[in-house]
Amino acid sequence: MIALRTLPVSLLMLAAGAAASELDVSRAVVEFGRQAYVTRPRTFVVTNMGETPWRVTALVPEGRDAALFSVASRDCPPGSVVPPTGRCVFESVFLPQGTGDRTATVRIAPGHAIALRGTAAARRTGGIGPLLLIFTRGIDLAFPLSETIEVSNAGDEPLHLAALRIDGRQPAEFEIASACTLPAALQPAEGCSITISMTGLGSAPWSAELVVESAELGAYRLGVTGYQPPRVGPLIP
Repeated sequence: MIALRTLPVSLLMLAAGAAASELDVSRAVVEFGRQAYVTRPRTFVVTNMGETPWRVTALVPEGRDAALFSVASRDCPPGSVVPPTGRCVFESVFLPQGTGDRTATVRIAPGHAIALRGTAAARRTGGIGPLLLIFTRGIDLAFPLSETIEVSNAGDEPLHLAALRIDGRQPAEFEIASACTLPAALQPAEGCSITISMTGLGSAPWSAELVVESAELGAYRLGVTGYQPPRVGPLIP
């Protein structure tokens, strides 16, 4: 883990049609460190230290890797008005792609910005399972069709799996046939095997999502799709 040191930064923002509002931002840099999968939110706080209200604008990451970062506030969405002494907690998330250093910038006020930095690491083969499970075996005498994946901890700290569930468009057509006992604390490189069965009949394709919930990653979704064509005629021994 990378320890983050709070860096107070006083910013000055011009309020439309009013006197200037002084803002205090809790940090100038948000460091995500080396990551292979979507991160837990990192937070920073913006406090209105002035005597006039501050109207929140959308904080949109800019720069070469802007699409890999997001910034939002549940309490202070764009258009919110923050009174003097009021504060807003913003959450930033990093979704690494490829490998190497990734950077972006979030502008709080003209001439002032917060840097977002992270390093994208290679994902462990099979570490979080495939992004899509496909059941395509045609007319299969072994029914229901099943596939097994492994969710493993590709980080360097324990990964706490809390729950598994089937969600999405047609969750009733799939089921979790077996899995490790939950809740589970996976140590680095340790895995949990999950077997999913497709129970839907008919030639129409079925699709759903396996949702893996963990304390560190939140809800991680993996697509599952497939079909089982109807059997024609009696089975010949």
